[in-house]
Amino acid sequence: MLGTELCSVCGDKASGFHYNVLSCEGCKGFFRRSVMKGAQYVCRGAGHCHMDMYMRRKCQLCRLRKCHQAGMREQCVLSEEQLRKKKVRRQQQKGALGEAPLPRVPPLPPTPLAEPARLSPQQELMIQQLVAAQQQCNKRSFSDQPKVTPWPLGTDPNSREARQQRFAHFTELAIISVQEIVDFAKQVPGFLQLTREDQIALLKACTIEDAEPYQTHISGGTRLGLRIGGGGPV
Repeated sequence: MLGTELCSVCGDKASGFHYNVLSCEGCKGFFRRSVMKGAQYVCRGAGHCHMDMYMRRKCQLCRLRKCHQAGMREQCVLSEEQLRKKKVRRQQQKGALGEAPLPRVPPLPPTPLAEPARLSPQQELMIQQLVAAQQQCNKRSFSDQPKVTPWPLGTDPNSREARQQRFAHFTELAIISVQEIVDFAKQVPGFLQLTREDQIALLKACTIEDAEPYQTHISGGTRLGLRIGGGGPV
C-alpha cells in the first residue's frame, strides 16, 4: 500500500511505480534525466557504492546502476515530443467524453388529473337540509340568549346572591345549547328511525362535549369554576 512502501533504489518513501519499478520521485526524475541526456557518470570509489538516501547524491554512476538493477526500463522513458502528444491525446479524450451528448430520456406522459367525486342528488339534498337545520337552530339559540340571567356585575363575587346568579347564568346557557343539539338531531335524516336508547346515547355524548365550555368561565381576570353536586361557590 503506497504511503508505507520504500523506493527500490535508495530506500526513500516511494510515490508509485515509475518506469516499471516502485520508486521515489527523486530516483524517477534522476533516471529520466540520465536516459534523456545519455549521461556518462564516473564513480570515485570502486564502483560498488552502497546506495541509500545519502549516497544517491554522492555517486550518480552507482545510483544509475542501481536503477537498472531494480528493473527500470529505458524504453519506458518518453521524450518531450512523446509526452506532448500523450498530453494532447488525453485532453482530446477528456473533451470527447465531456462533449458526448447525454442519452435523452423521453418525457413522462402527463398524469391525468382525477376528476373530483360528484355528489349524488340525494347527498346534495341532505347537505342542503342539514345546513338549513343548522341555521334555523342557531337563529333560535341566538334569540334565546338575551333571556339568560345576566352575569352579576358590581356585586360581591363571593356573596350568596352572586353565586346563585352565576349558577343560573351557566345553567341557562347549557340548557340553550342542549336544546339546540336536540332540535338539530331531530332534523338529521334517519335519527328519528333509531331506537330511543340509541337516540339518548347519541344526545348524551354530544351534550356532554358541548357543555364542557360552560364548566369554566373567565370574567374580569378571575377564573370561576362550576361544581356539580359538590356544593360551595359556583
